[in-house]
Amino acid sequence: MQTLKIGQQVTLAFMEPRVFRVTAVNIDGSYSIETQLDHLQGGPQKLSYDNVPLEMLKVLAPVL
Repeated sequence: MQTLKIGQQVTLAFMEPRVFRVTAVNIDGSYSIETQLDHLQGGPQKLSYDNVPLEMLKVLAPVL
């Protein structure tokens, strides 16, 4: 079974172009992820999802 590590970059199945970073591995095997949104009024904002199953994530190859 594949597991992800904190800091790995992934995409969501329904948001393919947006790159997320794994921020937590939950005890039930799901993940918490977040991404930085473009600067909007009031400064940068983060978008995060909790309890995302591995089946919804695509792991990106590390940049060398």
